[in-house]
Amino acid sequence: MERWAFASQSTHELFDQQALVALLRRAGFKEDEVTSGQIRQKAGVPGILAIATKGKTGDPNNGHRDNT
Repeated sequence: MERWAFASQSTHELFDQQALVALLRRAGFKEDEVTSGQIRQKAGVPGILAIATKGKTGDPNNGHRDNT
């Protein structure tokens, strides 16, 4: 992204995998609530995918509600 004209510092922020996980941890996600890994997007563009899930302690539905 550093070489892409549309990805300037005013519109994008670049993270490595460790910095992205640290950001999610500072946002309140616990270690076991964050999964991350490197991916390859179309045309071989490298990227990072992070999944963060937040559940209530002791909640068998992991914080999800059934609205039925």
